[in-house]
Amino acid sequence: MRRWLVLVGALSLITAACGDDDGAASTTAPTTTAPTTTAPTTTADPAAYRLSLATIFAGEWTGAWENATSGTTGPIAAAVAVDAASLSAVLSVDLGGAVFGAGDPAPFEVAVDLAAAPPYTSTTALLGELSLVVEVDGAFTLEAPDVPAAGVASFSASGRATSAGITLDYTVGFEDGSEATGTADLGRPTQ
Repeated sequence: MRRWLVLVGALSLITAACGDDDGAASTTAPTTTAPTTTAPTTTADPAAYRLSLATIFAGEWTGAWENATSGTTGPIAAAVAVDAASLSAVLSVDLGGAVFGAGDPAPFEVAVDLAAAPPYTSTTALLGELSLVVEVDGAFTLEAPDVPAAGVASFSASGRATSAGITLDYTVGFEDGSEATGTADLGRPTQ
């Protein structure tokens, strides 16, 4: 009987130690707090990155354009000049042949402020107001929604530029609602 009382007393103590005020059993796991560490963050300078991309495309490019709808063709020459000190670039384009069904147009330039994010905007005599977006992988789009040439409404081009070449597809929208499509390919001139 004495053993029984000792056992009942021990169980009562254990139950009281594990329970709260109402005598119900509860368990609480010990908690530990892991030390917090902050990983250093590095913010890349987007202007420096755009400058490095522009530098890849710097120099002269030559090639040809072809209007698949009308069968007309012509030469194209482009140059990209980069000024690292001012974080700027200038794209110069000289199209030859019967551009927009007219004669050989004057060359035009698009200035790019590499300190700013795209889209880059400019106004040229040939295309009017235009917007240029260049992605980090070299993909680009050019939109000119209001071309000043007689009978022409709009011009758009999209393509990809690499350090070795530039390819693009373009669409000319006419005021009568029709369109013409074409392509252009440029590479580094051979010496």
